Amino acid sequence: MLLGVGALFLLVLVEGYRDNMCPRRDPARGVLVLSPGSEVLLHCHGVGSTVVAKPPLQDDVTAEGGAVALERQSYWTRNGVLVQGSTGMSPLTLPHFGLMDVGNYSCYRQGALMSSVNITLGTPPVRPTLSCYRRSPGSNIRCDWTSPQPVVPIPKCYILLEKSRRASVVKCSYSVLYSRCWCVLEAVGMDRSVYAARLCVTNAAGNATSPEVRFTAENAIKPDPPASVRVSGVEGGERMLGVAWSYPASWRRGFYLLRFQLKYRPTQREKYQTVETEAQSWTITDALPHTDYELQLRAREEFSIGHWSDWSPPVYARTWTAAVLELTTPSQDPVWIEEGSGSGEDIMTDAAVSEDSFDMFGSVFGVCVLAGMVILLSVYVFRHRMRFASTLGKLGSASASAAPPASRPQPPALEEDKPLMSPVSPTPSQFTLQHQLPPVQEDSGQNVHFHNMGYFLVPKE
Repeated sequence: MLLGVGALFLLVLVEGYRDNMCPRRDPARGVLVLSPGSEVLLHCHGVGSTVVAKPPLQDDVTAEGGAVALERQSYWTRNGVLVQGSTGMSPLTLPHFGLMDVGNYSCYRQGALMSSVNITLGTPPVRPTLSCYRRSPGSNIRCDWTSPQPVVPIPKCYILLEKSRRASVVKCSYSVLYSRCWCVLEAVGMDRSVYAARLCVTNAAGNATSPEVRFTAENAIKPDPPASVRVSGVEGGERMLGVAWSYPASWRRGFYLLRFQLKYRPTQREKYQTVETEAQSWTITDALPHTDYELQLRAREEFSIGHWSDWSPPVYARTWTAAVLELTTPSQDPVWIEEGSGSGEDIMTDAAVSEDSFDMFGSVFGVCVLAGMVILLSVYVFRHRMRFASTLGKLGSASASAAPPASRPQPPALEEDKPLMSPVSPTPSQFTLQHQLPPVQEDSGQNVHFHNMGYFLVPKE
């Protein structure tokens, strides 16, 4: 039991020593730094002023007395402007001190300046959480902490370091832009010495110290995420995605390489699929067709020394989809106007009016062409009417000769010994008829009657 009490007492002494190593910074002379929401009481005395500040949600703090008569003869200004209601006020009360109350307060009595104090706001640092890592085996150790809110006034940061039973203080830098304290510790190769570090952050508004962090130069290796991550669908592969990336610029490639881990999932799902590779590219072959995917990468030393890097920012891609050619006919719908003089009527769009005009023009053009063809055909028939009449007459004669009357007697058989042409002697009846009818003129040499057709059929000797 005595040993336990002794160990506890020693721990308290060590913690007190470390707290003394990270004291609160004193503000400049004549400057008071307060936390937002504090209650301020300002007293003006003949020899100076007494300032009593009460932090939010704490008990009241009483101020030491002063001559009430003298207090009633005083007044206050802030940045040279009279504070309303401060004349004869004892003391000056500023409840819930905020940004609008910041300034230089001066107390005057009978026109003479008695005292002055500059009051400003400050944000004390919260308890930091220190993180130490190496970006590659050949680099130094970097330790940093990022505040969740700006620290005002600008704080001082330093590390209380113990290595190989030697204590030291390492000064750090503070980035106002990122509200970050960061430090650099020297390391050589794969040093296996144990480091014990605590971060101290202090300003005029307060101070804070981080818990102790222990590490070695070897297990502090933590690369930056892979860079230039690119992903795209593979043409012709509906279930494939091609991914490529590069080494982080901070990794010093020499005897040490990186191993990469890729995780991916459809954007509509929560569960990831993961693969590991030492290459700088990978082809996913089990993706879903026509689906959007989210992908991220991280890196680690190839022999699992140190820690995995943070995940790279997510990238998105869609699996390859074949192009679909669609032939569509654009259609124009009529526009309905519900107000104005044309209310209740169908108003066609410009495209519809153009289409109707084209149809009307086509109809008129067709009628004109048909009328022209009819006129040309009529002129042609009229000019060749005699030829058409002769042709029709010949067709009629041919049809009449093709069907001879049945009462016509067959000509007698021709004989070879009869002459080709024989005179015909008229009979008494024919003679009488010739005297009764007028004479008919005969064209000699034009009309020849062949009675013996067999002449033409006799072979020529």
